[in-house]
Amino acid sequence: MRAEANNVRPSRLDVFVGVAVSGLGVADAWTEPYSGLLTGASIELVAAVSGFAGCVLLVRRRWPIGVALVVCVLHAVAFTPAALGVAMYSVGAALRRMSVLIMCAAVAFISGMIGYWVTPRDEDIREETWSTVFVVASLAVGYAVGLRRDLSRATADRLADLERESKLLDAQARSAERAEISREMHDIVGYHVSNIVLTAGALRLAQEPKAPDVAKAAEQIESYGRQALEELRGVLGALSREAARDSPAWSDGFSLQELADRANRVGQHVSLSINGFLETLPWRVQKALYRTLQESLTNAAKHAPGAEVIARVDCEASGVLISVRNVASLQRPESNAPSGGHGLAGLGERIALLGGTLSAEPQDGGFKTTVFIPHHGRSEDISEERV
Repeated sequence: MRAEANNVRPSRLDVFVGVAVSGLGVADAWTEPYSGLLTGASIELVAAVSGFAGCVLLVRRRWPIGVALVVCVLHAVAFTPAALGVAMYSVGAALRRMSVLIMCAAVAFISGMIGYWVTPRDEDIREETWSTVFVVASLAVGYAVGLRRDLSRATADRLADLERESKLLDAQARSAERAEISREMHDIVGYHVSNIVLTAGALRLAQEPKAPDVAKAAEQIESYGRQALEELRGVLGALSREAARDSPAWSDGFSLQELADRANRVGQHVSLSINGFLETLPWRVQKALYRTLQESLTNAAKHAPGAEVIARVDCEASGVLISVRNVASLQRPESNAPSGGHGLAGLGERIALLGGTLSAEPQDGGFKTTVFIPHHGRSEDISEERV
């Protein structure tokens, strides 16, 4: 609390209170028949001291005890009840130690009674009673306001702690869910892909002497299966919080050109042009470009078999743009082609996480997919999301 108080600057309310108390003290100098220890002094001197008491209140939040002591002295000298009340209020609002509050109240009471005791006047006990009630009431009101402020601050801190605890529990739940997904993918997908690789390898060895074409096709199947296993391991690593934070689950060997070459080897007609240096892009952006071309080639193979696919990547000043378009196909697509049904939707979510945009629509009998990713998107702010 002391560190916070040292950084407090006078607010508009403090300035208003100081000006109001100064004005009231100056006016009081002309109306009161007595002026504390300055009884008999000139009105100008009493007014100056009373006005100075209001100016001291500008720093009452920063040094409440110091201001209260100064005002007590000024009150004993020139009788400044308004300044004394505000000073006692500030002490009550800032302090919580009851012994200190009692000492401040005693000093304020004595400063208020000095003028009565030193200057002979025919006053009764009501003056002392009024001085005591005034000091105690100011302290009590300030103490109540400060206590309520402390309770509000404690409640806000508790709510913030609960929110942080909720986020932590949510993160732990998501981490556990990722681990569960990782195990399920490893047990199910990894098992079947491994069997495909083993079967393709056995077919290649068996048919290589008799049917080279079949052996070559089996070798391609085996190669694709091994690649699928490598990418699966990368995805499983990305599902782990530590892996996602420490190292990207991405292999530099998976380039766009290799992806286009593999598609050409299996019968697709893909032309790829790259304008710029993709290796300088963040790994998340490179991965998004790879997945865009991969999804586009997969959709073209399923829905437009034999059609020419034209892919272009441009590294611009504002971002990177990739467009993949397949022309109209003269062949009828297979009706039972496997499909997850979430390719473009998942790709759109991936691009959105990077602050980019995705458009996919028919064009001239074919289909065109366009993705733009800005250089300064949300990728730098993503530390735990799976892209």
